[in-house]
Amino acid sequence: MRSVPRTLDERATAERAAESGLVLPVLRTDRRREARLLLLMDVSTSTVVWQQALDELRQVCARAGAFRELAVQYLHEGPGGLPGCSSRPGTGGPLHAPEQLSDPTGRRVTLVLSDCAGPMWRSGRMQRLLHRWAATSPVAVVQPLPQRMWVRTHLPARRGLLHRREGPAGALEFRPDRGGPERGALPVPVLALRRPSVEGWARLVSGATGQSLAAAAGWVRADHSASAAPVRAAEELGGADRVRAFWRPASPEARRLAVYLSAVPLYLPVMQLVQHAMLAGSGPDVLSEVLLGGLLRRRPDADDPKAVRYAFLPGVATELRTRLTVEDVELLFKHCSEYVERRFGRSVRNFPALAGAYLRGTVTPGEGLAPVTDPGPDEPAGLRAFAEVSAEVLRDLGARMPRPAAGPELSVLELLERGREAQARFEAEGLTRALDDAVGHLRRALAAAGPGERRVEAAEELALSLLRRWQAGADGEDLREAWEALADLPGLTGRGRFVRGTLLWDQAVAVREEGIGFPGVGDDLRDWAVAAAHDGQDPAEFARAVLFLLADQDFQAVLDTPGEDADRRHASARALMNLRRLVALAGAGRHGPDGPYRDGVGPQEWYRAHLYRALDAATTAVTVSASHATRVERGRLWLDLARQFAGQGPVPAPVVQLDLARAAAVSAIDDLYDGLAPQNLKVAHAGEDFLPDAERCRAWLDLASAMGLSRITSEDGGDHRRLIEVLKRATEAARDDADLRFECHTRTARVHRDRYERTGDPALLDRAVDAWDTAVRLLPEDDPRLPAVLTDHGTTLHRRGERHDAPQDAHRAVDVLRRAVDETHPDDPELPARRHLLAAAHVGRYRQAHVLSDLYEADWLLGEVVRAAEEPRFLARCLILRGTVAEYLYDRLGTAGHLDEAVEHYARGAGHAREADADSLTALALRGRAGARERLGRTRPALADYREALRLTTDVTLAGRLRTDIARLTSGTADA
Repeated sequence: MRSVPRTLDERATAERAAESGLVLPVLRTDRRREARLLLLMDVSTSTVVWQQALDELRQVCARAGAFRELAVQYLHEGPGGLPGCSSRPGTGGPLHAPEQLSDPTGRRVTLVLSDCAGPMWRSGRMQRLLHRWAATSPVAVVQPLPQRMWVRTHLPARRGLLHRREGPAGALEFRPDRGGPERGALPVPVLALRRPSVEGWARLVSGATGQSLAAAAGWVRADHSASAAPVRAAEELGGADRVRAFWRPASPEARRLAVYLSAVPLYLPVMQLVQHAMLAGSGPDVLSEVLLGGLLRRRPDADDPKAVRYAFLPGVATELRTRLTVEDVELLFKHCSEYVERRFGRSVRNFPALAGAYLRGTVTPGEGLAPVTDPGPDEPAGLRAFAEVSAEVLRDLGARMPRPAAGPELSVLELLERGREAQARFEAEGLTRALDDAVGHLRRALAAAGPGERRVEAAEELALSLLRRWQAGADGEDLREAWEALADLPGLTGRGRFVRGTLLWDQAVAVREEGIGFPGVGDDLRDWAVAAAHDGQDPAEFARAVLFLLADQDFQAVLDTPGEDADRRHASARALMNLRRLVALAGAGRHGPDGPYRDGVGPQEWYRAHLYRALDAATTAVTVSASHATRVERGRLWLDLARQFAGQGPVPAPVVQLDLARAAAVSAIDDLYDGLAPQNLKVAHAGEDFLPDAERCRAWLDLASAMGLSRITSEDGGDHRRLIEVLKRATEAARDDADLRFECHTRTARVHRDRYERTGDPALLDRAVDAWDTAVRLLPEDDPRLPAVLTDHGTTLHRRGERHDAPQDAHRAVDVLRRAVDETHPDDPELPARRHLLAAAHVGRYRQAHVLSDLYEADWLLGEVVRAAEEPRFLARCLILRGTVAEYLYDRLGTAGHLDEAVEHYARGAGHAREADADSLTALALRGRAGARERLGRTRPALADYREALRLTTDVTLAGRLRTDIARLTSGTADA
């Protein structure tokens, strides 16, 4: 037994010496250093700005002297919105369940650094997690926001008195200053990010019973409900309304910072630089206030996926810039130019510096943003954002900037030529300022052109430049202006129709991401969509339906234009293929007489019809250009259709049509193999397109899926060898991509397992186990896919162990399935099924090794499953197995009570089986109950159960056994 540390109590020793005259040491138990501290940082919402504060908090806790060890973890939002933990603050890594951090001994103390404003708090999941932790060990939240903002979070704190009560794990009770405690809830202390606050709480939880501390706390429940308050960023508000809503409660520093940030790229280091330079002395709470103010959203960064980047919601940046002075902008450009120089070096194009010079009027529009060096091969990642934002600020402040002297008037042809030259500069150098020049020249050309061919030419060139500028800078006004240039213009060429179709597609995608308030669509469309949507429908979906329809018409017009350029026809056909595939799925999910996609057919008919239309476009693309990639894409469309016919598609299929599924799968095989074979055999001619390795791997996997569907009713499973060969090719193409290799090995394992189910060949089980072994090794420890693959692996081991009577497989099956259960989140709906499989593995191991603990483990697991499950057929299977376990316990221990329990379990199983209308399962439960009753000497009810089971079963083997049972009880050999 580990000794409990004790220290000298100097005061008590002195008092004893004064009373007795003898100096005898008085020792007291010292548990302060037994506690372990876990610092958990929530890296959602605004908490990303608090990394330095986390480091300082770690130092404060270390200096407090109350903890034996200290660890740091980061809390992320995982799949399905569930909390997940990682040792790294960045996203994209493996996550593990936070329950693994719990400590039932109560020696771990947890501090959560969070603003309590993220989606996990909104959903109530974090509060429920804190409740589970607080029930066994001390936990507190360190709130970095100013106290005036605490009431606006999802863990509103109330002032009161924390009291250290009797009990383990630093148990605390909370007495609010106003009102009483909430019934059924636990208090979680909420601490300010200050040293006295944290140290006072640390002394309280690690000290003796009876101490108290004036502090704040919030209440959490085991069934904490989600917040009903609307998400501010998701509300349909204009930019001016959002700024007004932020302005009222915001601090003066937060208001000023929001205005300054409207002039810079919203990378976290740049935002912190601006705050430090423009608001010296302000803390990270000011930046957090801006991040939580309903003005911003997180934005993925294509150049650097690990970067923390934000974007203003539509219209917000423009509204905030109205509060900027020219002097403020000059100073911000100066600080950004210094940052660019430090970050990227002096040899790159320093866009903020050039923009500052342009703002001061020291350069002319045509010259001031020219490259400062010869163009390099690539701009550094992140530099483009400075060019985009600098240009946007200059456009928004255009009325205040010094204007260069007007030059001589240019003709429409000269303006068109200059616009094309600027477009060429953009193509060569990637400078958005070149697009600004192109747009300026082409706007003037369009304004000066009269009706006729030149006007069409100017409108098409302007729309193309605006479309490119939108794709470079994501300014919705560019899309809107491009649409207005081409909307009702007669005489568009095929090139113009293609540009218009592309911008319509981009509008539809942006509306899906940003909602109906996206500024890149026209007011007429927005007003119509809002009027058309009712009963909670999303107006954005109505707008998307119209945009998709118009884009389809434009791309189809390009295909129908005689003599059109082959490359443009091919690009239009591929665009139509992808668009119609998207419309097929979108329309099937939002179909009906009042929905955005209105037709006289049902969802499945809609989905199939538009897949066929996508196939028509794909066929055109293949005809125009025999591209391997296009053949593969057409094969995937046939595969989507085959899955839908087979009842495996995304739209519920009332009728499964296996003949049509096989026919579509055969077409998919032809296209996929034709697209893959030349590349695999290395016989493609020079200049032909080759799929990248990863894409080729996915195509081989799709080919394997199509082969499976083409033989969907085959008794022998088709050509198993050929299917395995295709999966082998996929594995070779995956190369070092761990995710793809994992997919290949899991698919291979399932193919071997399914083949075994049909043939019973034991060698197939061996191959399946080997494939599962490899798949498991490819996953990191905290990968969310691990529980599922461990379940399949363990189940296959269990089957092999039972077939070969192999104790080693039985032991491995239990170990693997136990790991699968341990890795499963408590809220995962798959947990009951995995516990059932683990219980079955324990029973299987008991049959071979006769270890009594296996029966106890199985009985406990099945009890947990029965309490959590609801589906009657599954409940019936669990209770039948639990009845079997009870009979084994009787065989081993000889306790009649176990037979009574078996009768009860079988009876409940039969009831659930009847509820599910599962006669064969009811027969199994009744036979189990009959056997237990017979062993208890209750032959008459046992005989009735046997006869009822015989009446219900259709299984020939079971029926034969039941007749034997009945004959035994009616032959006179059974006990009366």
